[in-house]
Amino acid sequence: MERWHLTLLLATAAAIGAVVAPTLTAPFRPLPPPVPSPLVIPEATPADGPLSIDVRLDRDAVPYGGDGLRYVVVTVTAPAKEGERRPVDIAVVVDTSGSMGREGKIEAARAAADELVDALREGDRFALVGFDDRARVLIEGARFDGDTARLHRVIAGLRDDGGTNLWDGLDLGEDQLADTSGGAARKVLVVSDGQANVGETSPDAFAKLAHTYASRGVSVSAIGLGRDFNENLLESMADAGGGSYRFVGNPEELTTVIAAELERTTQTLARQARVKVRVAEGVRVREVYGWTAARVGDETEVYVGDISAGQTRKIVLAVDVPTGSLGEYAVARAELTWEPVDGGATQAVDAAARVTVTTDAAEVSASVDPAATVAATRARAGVLSRASADAWRDGDGARARTMMRSAASVLEETLAEVDAPELRADRKTIDSIEALGYSEGASYAAKAASEAGRDLSR
Repeated sequence: MERWHLTLLLATAAAIGAVVAPTLTAPFRPLPPPVPSPLVIPEATPADGPLSIDVRLDRDAVPYGGDGLRYVVVTVTAPAKEGERRPVDIAVVVDTSGSMGREGKIEAARAAADELVDALREGDRFALVGFDDRARVLIEGARFDGDTARLHRVIAGLRDDGGTNLWDGLDLGEDQLADTSGGAARKVLVVSDGQANVGETSPDAFAKLAHTYASRGVSVSAIGLGRDFNENLLESMADAGGGSYRFVGNPEELTTVIAAELERTTQTLARQARVKVRVAEGVRVREVYGWTAARVGDETEVYVGDISAGQTRKIVLAVDVPTGSLGEYAVARAELTWEPVDGGATQAVDAAARVTVTTDAAEVSASVDPAATVAATRARAGVLSRASADAWRDGDGARARTMMRSAASVLEETLAEVDAPELRADRKTIDSIEALGYSEGASYAAKAASEAGRDLSR
């Protein structure tokens, strides 16, 4: 081959290479590294027992290099056991302060207590404590003997007067159950319409006291009646006491709520239930919605307390998932532990949720878990509604409006992707609050909206 032929050939090849090379090399950019092994959590191993646990993400695929904010939904489920009724030891602690004389609240409390007495069975124990400026035992804790007439006469004597010494009322109620034992479920049920203003008033102190009772096997439940009660105090007390909290805006609903509380207590399956969530290395827990959570070592712990047959508890956590590496890994592992109500060794079961980091936008879009998404959205909106109600209580109307509108935005964002009737109902509630012009009635409605968010967890 002549030299000029070779030169021409090389020059032509170089020219073609200059044009084609960018096209050839563009699709072959270095891929991101795979997920490192420290991010992997071993698969969970279920254990035998009446309770089950499920852990899932609102979306189990996230875009590589994108926003890693996701929501972990932990669901605890107890099987239904219809027809089985456990004996109960219950002390009802009723607020008899002066404010209970308004809006028919003291009359509602009498009617609810009467109905509870009528539902007692052989083997149950019952006590009644009233509190205003001071607390007093109206019916001493004793085994139910069938004499409902005597109990009804005492209940008929409930009168409203004075301040609100909730601390002494709670303490006297627990004292009526202190000497009981056996297989009965033990509970203090507080009914109050106001804020503690005599004696101890700190929500933290009430929570610590209730948790002490729970450690002795006595759970604490609370019912907030009317519009002016301190829901933060009652909620934290009930959560720490392993019981339930209910908001009753209409006194006429009190009888139904107390009857349901008694029914749940007779169906108690587990005590001292706790959920411990451990996230993978690199994952950060931002917030836990609707529950009081504690950091214990490298775990986030939520005290769930008593669990009844047919009951479902949901815990929602906001987490930051690292998105800098492709692949699939476990995000969080949750362990549920509890004590059988009939005694015996502590039982446990666990489960894990996984996520995929991908460059496939279609995979991300299709990875929505509707049920988990609805649960997470309602929990988030409920917290914002609570903040709105708190702002109304503190006289900050501007903040109340801002928080409620933020709750509406959270609902609308999810509704654009998941059309769920629960979310539409929640959004309608917010519309009704805005229609009230953020008046006193709006404050009441905001509490109701906040309770709707808590309901999904209980």
